[in-house]
Amino acid sequence: MKRRRANTWDIRIASYLFLAGVGAGAFGSLALLDYLEGGKLHLPTSITALLSLLLIGIGTLLLVSDLGKPLRFWRVLLNPMSSMLSVGAWILILFALTMLGYLGFGGPVFSLGGVVFAIATAGYTGILLGVIKARPFWNSPALPLLFVTSAFSTGIAVVTVLASALVIYGLDAQSSHLLSQVDLCLIVAELAIIGLYLTIMNNSAAPAARSVEMLLRGKQANTFWGGLIFAGLVVPLVLALASSEGVTNLLSSILVLIGGFSLRYTFLAAGTRALLPGEPAEASYL
Repeated sequence: MKRRRANTWDIRIASYLFLAGVGAGAFGSLALLDYLEGGKLHLPTSITALLSLLLIGIGTLLLVSDLGKPLRFWRVLLNPMSSMLSVGAWILILFALTMLGYLGFGGPVFSLGGVVFAIATAGYTGILLGVIKARPFWNSPALPLLFVTSAFSTGIAVVTVLASALVIYGLDAQSSHLLSQVDLCLIVAELAIIGLYLTIMNNSAAPAARSVEMLLRGKQANTFWGGLIFAGLVVPLVLALASSEGVTNLLSSILVLIGGFSLRYTFLAAGTRALLPGEPAEASYL
């Protein structure tokens, strides 16, 4: 009988990684700007906090549903240092409490705390994959860096969409322009990190090299090149260089969000299973 290779996680986990990253990057970027501006951006940062809580909440529900039995999630919470999943769950809780504290009290402590936990949340999603030794393609310290960069880029994209859609959002033109310039730098950084990441992995262990092949020329090539590289990074970069205002900025932000999801989805799907010491050959099909 022909065996079928199974992915470790399905699209729910890709969605969780994406939503957690977007929520972290959106609040983190505005919280940092609010901190630097001395609290002048409290209204847009508060609205963003509400959206971030919603996004992370939806993502967490997707994660819990993937566990199969919801009661397993309580075991994750009750054993905070037992695994990266447990550590990540508590990072999310502390991040959520920090955002609630900002909503209730505001101030530089919660703004700066929000930035710290936003980086921790975005970075943890990469570390969560990196500790899985059976997937060599994920075993790189560059993965958390890539996810943090993408999280803040997609987070700024969400802020831009909110500023365009909500009249009461209250983000001034100067702050909006600054964020668009930061996003431009993040897009360039993300392209560079992806290029370096794939180069290193292509010259690494055979399973990691097969993962690169899958992205560049295999089953995930259309989504990788079309969704991530072209639509999610190159086109927004060109649009940002041409103009950072109006419809162009909004379109660029939407494309960045498409790219952010494509990044998580393709990197998850390309995680080729490798045999660990002592495992039978059949284990590579798990």
